[in-house]
Amino acid sequence: MILDNNQRLINRRSVKKLIKVMIVDDMKILRECLKMVIEQDDNFTVVACAANGREAVEMSMLYIPDIILMDLNMPIYSGHDAIKDIKTFNNAIKILVLSVDGDEKNITRAFQNGADGYVLKNIDPMELFAAMKKAFKGEKYVQENAFSIGNETIKVEQNQQDSNVYLRVEFTEEREMLWQ
Repeated sequence: MILDNNQRLINRRSVKKLIKVMIVDDMKILRECLKMVIEQDDNFTVVACAANGREAVEMSMLYIPDIILMDLNMPIYSGHDAIKDIKTFNNAIKILVLSVDGDEKNITRAFQNGADGYVLKNIDPMELFAAMKKAFKGEKYVQENAFSIGNETIKVEQNQQDSNVYLRVEFTEEREMLWQ
């Protein structure tokens, strides 16, 4: 038997390892809402929240989360820079980018800096939980249709042999090509 945070005796066998999450976003209301949503799932516990990339780097060293939900566009220190620093400090920490920007440059740069996944802020909570679990298991994840260019949809695939992430273009509708 052991004591929980409320000093109650609990059976050690019933203790489930929770996935420790840190939320990084410059918008306080978003951090607090995400925390409430994430803690509805019994697999996760939010151990820290940070308002910018600098705080994220410092707090990741202190709390050592399993997963970080990282915004990219923040004051003081960007999410891109924070991803690089955190991965240099501890490559085992999984970083799932949570952004409003679904453009190819941001996604590519995020993965180049060491991100483990990329989702948009309009994601359904159940899909976010699934993405977090995949990242925790070491799988790369990009939200389906995370970004598109015109009528093309970009999908991300992970090569099993070399673990690189590749972008694949699919046309979502037939188009007539005009040659001059």
